Amino acid sequence: MFQLVVRVLATFAVLATSLLLPVRPVSADSVTTLQRQVADLRVEANRATKALTKNTSRYEEARRRLRQTERRLLATAQHEQRVSDDREQARQGLVDFAVAAYQGPGGDELSGLLENPLATVARSRSTSDAAYLADSRAHAVRSYGQELARQRALHRQAKTLERSVTGQQKRLAAQQKRLQAESKRITDKLLDRLDRLTVRLVKAKRYGDAFQVSRERLKRSGASGASCEKPTVRGFPNGLIPMALLCPLPQPGHSLRADAARGFWLLDTAYKMRFDRHICITDSYRSLAAQHAVYRAKPGLAAVPGTSRHGLGMAVDLGCGIQIFGSTPYRWMKRNAPKFGWVHPRWAETTRLEPWHWEYQG
Repeated sequence: MFQLVVRVLATFAVLATSLLLPVRPVSADSVTTLQRQVADLRVEANRATKALTKNTSRYEEARRRLRQTERRLLATAQHEQRVSDDREQARQGLVDFAVAAYQGPGGDELSGLLENPLATVARSRSTSDAAYLADSRAHAVRSYGQELARQRALHRQAKTLERSVTGQQKRLAAQQKRLQAESKRITDKLLDRLDRLTVRLVKAKRYGDAFQVSRERLKRSGASGASCEKPTVRGFPNGLIPMALLCPLPQPGHSLRADAARGFWLLDTAYKMRFDRHICITDSYRSLAAQHAVYRAKPGLAAVPGTSRHGLGMAVDLGCGIQIFGSTPYRWMKRNAPKFGWVHPRWAETTRLEPWHWEYQG
């Protein structure tokens, strides 16, 4: 035990000494290396995004086929119910004939019909209608037999569709689990690389030289809040921008890239003059980990991680009335937000209705 403690203390001493050693100045080669590492990370993130997009498309296609099968099953069940009603109506006609003929000829045959209608119908076709029953009775027999045969065929079809739906649901659930596992694997791998790269960036203290990053000189009061310079982060993949390189917004806990943040500060100032309150933000920069968390909860419904403009620090989700089409705050934003570089994208008004989503276009 004593020897183990000695080894641990010795290891700690070595680590402590290494931490106290001065960091050597970063050379131009180091900056180039950092740039190359970020570029490699971006390539890897793009490759992962493409693979996940492809698998998500397959998942969505499987969901589409499942919905089609479910609609066919519903239509078949409804058709079966209508045929069942028709069969019951035809059966009631035969019952009426049986009651009327109970004491006359044909009563036994009608009783046999109700017990085994298809066999009776087959026998009836081998003789003339006149020899078997009156025309009206023969029609009732045929009608009942046909409706019964249709109902049985539809019932078999419905059972086949039910088995198909069950199988598709199981396969879809398995696909969903694979997508969720793939999402987690990608997130863990990329974030691990980003963490190691961020440590190197912090030690280098050369953000501006390497990535043309504007340093935030933001103060939380007065007009100086909009002083985040326009030069912005370049090179980092979607959702993998270190938080130290983003600019905070007037609302605590929210950040954007420099130029988008500056435009938003000015927009928020104008909004406050009009409504006497700040713009409500529900979401701003969204890291890759956060994108994957949403995707894992709803694969096929949420955006594929690595494709959201939130991950570029160029989008916000807003509330306090702005998220309602036609509201006074929403109309004000539509008129005035473009003056500060912010727009409500066309797709958010047509393809997917998202009045809360706004993007910076400069």
